[in-house]
Amino acid sequence: MAEIEHAIGGRPKLKNSKVRIDFYVSENDADTLKSLAERKGSSLSQLIRSITREYIEQTR
Repeated sequence: MAEIEHAIGGRPKLKNSKVRIDFYVSENDADTLKSLAERKGSSLSQLIRSITREYIEQTR
């Protein structure tokens, strides 16, 4: 029975769950961010999260 409940439940809950935030940037900013992410070897999402965390830490 536990196997069935596990299969129906989908993905397991993560400790640090995330929420989706959508925003728009200019094409130039998007190109710059994509280029920076590529140079750092990370995804665009990872880069934005990293930049956001750094900003939050600096403004606390």
